[in-house]
Amino acid sequence: MPSLIAANTVVAASAFCGDAARAAFEAVVPIFASRVLGMSSGEYSLLCSVQLLGTLIGVLASGSVSQRLGPRRTVMLTLPLAGALFLTFAALPRWAAYAVLPLAMGLVEVGRVNVNAAVQDLGRLFGHRAAFNVVYRVAGVAAQIATPVLGTVFLPARTESSR
Repeated sequence: MPSLIAANTVVAASAFCGDAARAAFEAVVPIFASRVLGMSSGEYSLLCSVQLLGTLIGVLASGSVSQRLGPRRTVMLTLPLAGALFLTFAALPRWAAYAVLPLAMGLVEVGRVNVNAAVQDLGRLFGHRAAFNVVYRVAGVAAQIATPVLGTVFLPARTESSR
């Protein structure tokens, strides 16, 4: 059985990474889409709708995927695969980006639902369910605070070098 400190570290890291990705999409990506990709606000709104479609499909699919693969394998498969898709996103032609984004967001949501379930399982295992939930949420909120700040600090350097 893992130690309580190791388990809390994994919980915090999972929440931080997941919520950092979400915060980047909500706060930093609009600036990147406008300045670097040259998207209009209408194009970006369409992109957000496509992203939410993938999120919806991922949430609906998460139970059956988890049932087949198990929560641990589901997280270990979906989140790295979603990360790889996000890495290719900026290099894709716009039509391909609209196709890749819902798939990536669907994978993120399948993984996210299973991470939440794993946090609950760890809390029951250690008898500290409330403490694990606090660690999970505090790390997630910290990521949501830090990501837009860091993203907007580093984004001007990126946009200046791309001109």
